[in-house]
Amino acid sequence: MRKKNGKATVIGVLAVVAIVLIGIVLLLVMQEKKKSTVVRQNNKAASGTEVEASSTDYSEIVYNGEKYTYNIDLKTILFLGIDKNQDDVDPEFTGTAGRSDCMILFLVNTKDKKAQMISIPRESMTDVEIYSVDDQYLGMVNEQIALQYSYGDGGKNSCWLAKKTVSKMLKNIPIDAYMSMELDGIAAVTDEIGGLTLTVPEDYTSIDPSFKKGETLNLKGELAEKYVRKRDINEFASNEGRMERQNQFIRALVPQMKDRFSSDIQSLLDATKGYITTDMNVDEMKMLMTCSLADETLTIPGERISTGDNSPEEYHLDEDALMKMIVEQCYTKQ
Repeated sequence: MRKKNGKATVIGVLAVVAIVLIGIVLLLVMQEKKKSTVVRQNNKAASGTEVEASSTDYSEIVYNGEKYTYNIDLKTILFLGIDKNQDDVDPEFTGTAGRSDCMILFLVNTKDKKAQMISIPRESMTDVEIYSVDDQYLGMVNEQIALQYSYGDGGKNSCWLAKKTVSKMLKNIPIDAYMSMELDGIAAVTDEIGGLTLTVPEDYTSIDPSFKKGETLNLKGELAEKYVRKRDINEFASNEGRMERQNQFIRALVPQMKDRFSSDIQSLLDATKGYITTDMNVDEMKMLMTCSLADETLTIPGERISTGDNSPEEYHLDEDALMKMIVEQCYTKQ
């Protein structure tokens, strides 16, 4: 199957990520047991790392000869930034419902009320489920993870497919909730809060003349969207700089969103109406008000490679390093 062009620009996460954070305390009261999931890994990785897991329970594994238990205080939320404004996107055909060009997994510790962000590069290569126009399953193809969303309905089904594929790629850790946002919501939300003031970390004048290194800007509307969405597609690994700007934007956004909407979440929801798809309800999001972000944003480990001129980049996972990260972030030693 032909790979789709991965050069479409990534979405800014901002407003919805704030809603995710606004919502994070909700999962504090969600005490139901997680569905049984399996953490599977080859018995021997290339480095000799050994991982074992029960066939019916993700909660306990053996890693490098040590027993680990899944952190029951952990709740996970997958954020998807959706780009539907692409030349090859047509809702009449499966595989063209848009792409999850921005993917962030929030690991929420319900005890210390901190949220760890883990960025998932859109170019991460993994097994993607392929479906026909009449929703018949056709098999798996190794493609960019951003494309999994496109093989759904452009709504809840696409989010569910993305959530399932991310879970598999991350060694089958359970994902409790999802939230997606379409690109067009960014300008509306940043206008609603009066913009964000931040300093440009590197020279990005190729994107906009005002994006000079060290320049302090008030970003809102279309300029905010450009800051977190655009990149120079002719530059190798330009997505890394874009993710850096997105993380910077989120950290500036969170406190301002709490100040502006802590007692008036409905205004935020009104500002993003029509742009968001989630399996969390309003009451749940209203409860997620007390979490803070961890100081560092993690990125799943891997290597970005060029596949040649006019071909999309690929991000190849470091499976051993990824397993180590998951154990450190999601498990505790017995």
